[in-house]
Amino acid sequence: MLTKFTAECFIGVGSNIAWLGEDRTSSIKEAVARLAAIDGLEVIRQSSVYQSQPVGFACSDWFRNSVVKVETTINPARLLSKLKNIEAMMGRRGSRRKKYESRVIDLDILLYGGLIVDEMFLSIPHPHMHERRFVMVPMEEVAPDLVHPLLRMSMRDILDDLEDCHLVRGSCV
Repeated sequence: MLTKFTAECFIGVGSNIAWLGEDRTSSIKEAVARLAAIDGLEVIRQSSVYQSQPVGFACSDWFRNSVVKVETTINPARLLSKLKNIEAMMGRRGSRRKKYESRVIDLDILLYGGLIVDEMFLSIPHPHMHERRFVMVPMEEVAPDLVHPLLRMSMRDILDDLEDCHLVRGSCV
C-alpha cells in the first residue's frame, strides 16, 4: 500500500509484436509486470486483453490492448519517463514521431486523477482516448462510471456514443 499522496491513474497498454517470440499477449503481460515493479506505483486492476484492428495504418497483425488502473505517487512527467523506459527496454525504437506502426509495446497515460495537462510531450487526458474503441472497451471494463475530466461523461457513456467502427474482439486471456 502506498503511503504518500496517491493519484488514481489509467494506463493504456498495446502491442502487435510478440515479446521474445512468444505471442502478442506476452508483450502485454511483460509490460504490466514491469509496471508493477516500479517504486511508487501499485497495479490495482487490469482489464481483459482484447484483440483490435489496427487504426491509422495497414497491418495484418491485430493489436492486443488492455487498460491498467494504478495508484501512484509519481508525478505525471516522471511517470511518462518511466513508461518510455519500459518501452525502450522491451525493444521499442525510434523517436515516436511515426504515430502508426507495429510495436512490441505502447504505454500511454490515459487519465491521471482529474488532472488536465497540455504540454508539448504530455497531454492528459490522452487526447484521442475517447475516439478509439480499442481504448474505450477495456477502459469501460475497468472503470465504467469514471467521468472524463474534460468531456464530463462516464466511460460507459463515451463508449456508447463512440463512432469508431474498428473491430475490437473479446478477451484473449
